[in-house]
Amino acid sequence: MILLLLLPFSVSLKRVEANSVAVVSVLPSEIPEQNVGERVYVNITITNVINLSAYEIKIFYNSTQLGALWTSLPSNHFLKPLEGETFYIAKNTTDNAYNATHKFIWFAGTLAPSENARTGSDVLIQVVFSALAVGGPYPVAVDYPGNPYPAKLSGPPPPLPPTPLTPIPCTSTPAQITVVPEFPATMFIVALMTVTLIAVALGKAAWLRKRKVSFVV
Repeated sequence: MILLLLLPFSVSLKRVEANSVAVVSVLPSEIPEQNVGERVYVNITITNVINLSAYEIKIFYNSTQLGALWTSLPSNHFLKPLEGETFYIAKNTTDNAYNATHKFIWFAGTLAPSENARTGSDVLIQVVFSALAVGGPYPVAVDYPGNPYPAKLSGPPPPLPPTPLTPIPCTSTPAQITVVPEFPATMFIVALMTVTLIAVALGKAAWLRKRKVSFVV
């Protein structure tokens, strides 16, 4: 079952408190009025994380309404390697079946073990969808079934190997996407003509009333 944890979220950068919980979000949180065939761009962001060096996320979507086209790393993504550093993409697939109506994107990346972990808030990856059918609103949600948190966030390992990466607690917030029917050009023309005819009729009626009053006077 996809978790939909609707928690307050802010994308502004701010100082991370020691007792804060990281939030993985799909932004914008509401995407209305996407026509069939149009592309839908969303960002997967991280907020209030401390010492992040690796992450693994699954992004669930309604595959009857949306098709996942690709993922990309923005030029200034949160784990952008510094000069001389490396960011490894361990997993990047967009067409993973979950059930008859849902699929998920699976992305995992990590800094090299010797590199500095990151603290703060920013974009992890960008996802591009294609609107397939009219409907919604449907959630696009970050979740990781079987994991205690909706995403696998990891800090650097303790100094004595071999030891696993340190898990980072987190919550998540989804987005809602609605696909509406495209307004045909012919309907627009008919609507415009109707409004024009109504305006003409009202104008003529007002002129006739004014003329009738002038005759009476």
